[in-house]
Amino acid sequence: MLELTATEIESFLHEQVYGRLGCRDNGEVHFLPGNWRSVIVQGQYEELGGEDSTRAPGLLSARFGKRWPSAEPAPPAEKPILAFCNRILAATGRAGRRA
Repeated sequence: MLELTATEIESFLHEQVYGRLGCRDNGEVHFLPGNWRSVIVQGQYEELGGEDSTRAPGLLSARFGKRWPSAEPAPPAEKPILAFCNRILAATGRAGRRA
């Protein structure tokens, strides 16, 4: 098993479209067989308000809109948008490669 560098972790996180929130249960950790990369981020949940909340949909669209193009604009939100972020406090990464 290889440890990812800070640069590799940053690159991996930037490439991803989505992630999974998880937790450790009784210290048990699961690894995937074969060739894989995994980054575990420890952070703090933070709801965004004001200008940050207003800017969030545009930032998401700019980053991910090219991956799922749509011919029609999104309809206006019927309910207020809850925007949040995970402030990264620490990140570790591992990779498994077959010999």
